[in-house]
Amino acid sequence: MTMRKPLAAAAIAAGSVAAAFGAVGASWSDTRVPSPEQARVLQALNARRKAAGARPLEWDPVAASVLLEVFRDTKRPDEKTVDSRLERGQGFNAGWTWSSRGVRDPVEAADEADAELLSREYTHAAVAAFDDLGVAGMQRVVVLAIRVPPLFGRRVANGPAGSYRFRCPSCRREFVYHMGSPRGHSSMDCPSCKTLLLPYLEDTRDALHWPTWYVTPFAPFATTNPFLAWQWVNQKVRYDHPKADHDLSGWQTPQETNEKGTGVCRDTAVFLAAWLRHDGKDVRVVTGLLNGEHHAWAVVKDGETRYLFESAIDGNMSRRYPPRLELATNYYPTEMQFDDTRVWLNRGQQQTRDYDSPGIWFATEEVP
Repeated sequence: MTMRKPLAAAAIAAGSVAAAFGAVGASWSDTRVPSPEQARVLQALNARRKAAGARPLEWDPVAASVLLEVFRDTKRPDEKTVDSRLERGQGFNAGWTWSSRGVRDPVEAADEADAELLSREYTHAAVAAFDDLGVAGMQRVVVLAIRVPPLFGRRVANGPAGSYRFRCPSCRREFVYHMGSPRGHSSMDCPSCKTLLLPYLEDTRDALHWPTWYVTPFAPFATTNPFLAWQWVNQKVRYDHPKADHDLSGWQTPQETNEKGTGVCRDTAVFLAAWLRHDGKDVRVVTGLLNGEHHAWAVVKDGETRYLFESAIDGNMSRRYPPRLELATNYYPTEMQFDDTRVWLNRGQQQTRDYDSPGIWFATEEVP
């Protein structure tokens, strides 16, 4: 945890604690946005941070509520109290520091803030003022800065365990995701709308990759006929029953599937999609349900017509051509679709046969 350095207030005198910027003990929802005076203090502090080469602090409503709570009953709140209140509100143990000044103009507090508030590691802050100095025209202005963990994204996908703040791109709710270990956390659902948010896919070496990585164009041989590629995959790649029976993790790359000559539905769907993307076709890998079981397949657009390419037939060519998409009535794309450039997520994992509606699907990008 970050070293905490609570700083004593200047010129504190006896008297009752009353919030000058808002009602004492206000709920967190009452601190969602700063008042004009609070915004002025934060702006002045950020000007100092900019000069020091640090990024601006963002307003944090939970920290603002904590300030009101901890100063409600005492002028000198202890570290454990601040810790527990921040952890309760944020959902993780945040590193923090504060600075307190007795001033006439609140902006003076920002101009005189201790150097610790200028540290680059702090990302968010809150401001509160209290008329508890007993000096006419003077007030105590307290700034609380905290460190909020980064968004959960590629840079920490195989990183250390910890807690990460996330904003759901579907319902826009913010929450904290707790990663217990680098492995086994390749997916995550929003606790509010149940949308799949973290669609990292684990490869056969236990590394996580954004789905588009698997569809990097690759072809065992060149062809402009997508149906020929579909037939070749189904005839040449045998279904890996041991992998399926033992529910072994790991998505194979197209190169691995081509070399091994075996794979489960996800592996052959990726192989086929990478091949068709190599030939410039409009194709997506789709994950969802087939007859109530988790499954993966490919959808190919050929002019105005779309086909469902089932790639796990295992040599049983019961039909000469794949079916038109609208005729594949027992396939439900409930999770995601992706090609070599984009990923689409199903909002709330709805059971649907609609592959296009923005009300069901939204495009997402990897967190930088």
